[in-house]
Amino acid sequence: MFDVDDVSKDINRVLLSDPMMAGLVSDAPGLRLPKAFDTFELSVRAIVGQQI
Repeated sequence: MFDVDDVSKDINRVLLSDPMMAGLVSDAPGLRLPKAFDTFELSVRAIVGQQI
């Protein structure tokens, strides 16, 4: 869920080889998308995040 065991250098290397993704990855290296176990958890996190 937290994506802490992924090696960001390997992910960046693969994404940098794609011409469409290279600019995005070079602008924000190591940026990760939030994950959730289900849609309910993601919805609650979005609502709570807006309230804080």
